[in-house]
Amino acid sequence: MTSKMAAARLRNILFAFYACFCTFVYCEDTLYITHSPSYVEFQKDAGPIDVTEVPDMLSLALGFSSSKELKWTGLAVGDLFRRPRANVFITVETTDDSLSLNLGSDAQLQYLLHGSGVVGLQTLADTLTLMFGDRPLFLELTPEVKGVHVSTEYQSVFKSLPDTLSDVLPLLKGDRSVIADSQLGSLNLTNSADVALLGELQFLREVAHKLRENPELVTDGFPDLYSFTLAGLRVIQSKYGVDSIQAQDAAKLVESFISQFSTEMANLYDGDLLVEVMTSHEEPFVNRQSRSLLQVAATSLPPSQGQIGNKATPYDEDYPVIFNIILWFAIVLALAIYAVAYSLWNLDPGDTIIYRMTSQRMKID
Repeated sequence: MTSKMAAARLRNILFAFYACFCTFVYCEDTLYITHSPSYVEFQKDAGPIDVTEVPDMLSLALGFSSSKELKWTGLAVGDLFRRPRANVFITVETTDDSLSLNLGSDAQLQYLLHGSGVVGLQTLADTLTLMFGDRPLFLELTPEVKGVHVSTEYQSVFKSLPDTLSDVLPLLKGDRSVIADSQLGSLNLTNSADVALLGELQFLREVAHKLRENPELVTDGFPDLYSFTLAGLRVIQSKYGVDSIQAQDAAKLVESFISQFSTEMANLYDGDLLVEVMTSHEEPFVNRQSRSLLQVAATSLPPSQGQIGNKATPYDEDYPVIFNIILWFAIVLALAIYAVAYSLWNLDPGDTIIYRMTSQRMKID
């Protein structure tokens, strides 16, 4: 009887371990390459990529240097004399661990992501600013801040873009509405959660429309950087549930729209751009702090709104290196000062040249 109980206990332990291992692997996020020029080559069987290496991978793919050596081997050496004219990075937030996007492209590549966190493109934006000044177009949409962030040089062009849900409602009822050519299923404009997703998709369509109206933004010869974070799917999943009909219809809508938007942006740039889509698994109604590409000053917010909740201050990735340099330099300097002070304190005045040379009784030969 004891051996049977021991065997059953061992079987339960192994099953729990297997379930935990499968859950860990299954919950990994995914990075999709929905469009890339022929001169930018990605290896299909490159394996997972760490989240922290995504910005460096994008920097190399755009023809610029990276801040550190890239360990991921999925990016091959392409044409040294050509580089994409723009990069579009779309983050789809979701609470569904099993979400897998079908973006409808035969050339679509996908890679598992190791680690967690926000993919920040600030370093890449700083590189473009250092090389080209204010000429590159930076455009960012994040759910944590109101409205859209556009580089100063082009704010007049995109000033008519909606800032709130109330501003986007008239566009959802207009000629360019995503409702007109999309299958909404159970989604409609009477629910605020549905409007949140439809408003984000409508915003992306308005961006593409502005680029068509101003073709000089595309053909100016300066690389452009777009970053869009879509939180509407997570809002719907949080309200109705991951297995609800609304969540399934919302996922299908996101898939079809991103596929269409990727093709439209590729046509605007004549195929010379990169488009990436990343799924980011988040807990329902959990806010995360992100960093804007345009470095919005914290002084623009009241002191009571400078920080949200009890979040720690974000540190730069070089902080541990700088901290260790200062720490050990201070320790060595303190030990050196102590050694010099100890030597002077125990110094015999009779053995020093100072007292011998300043003696009042000079020796006479």
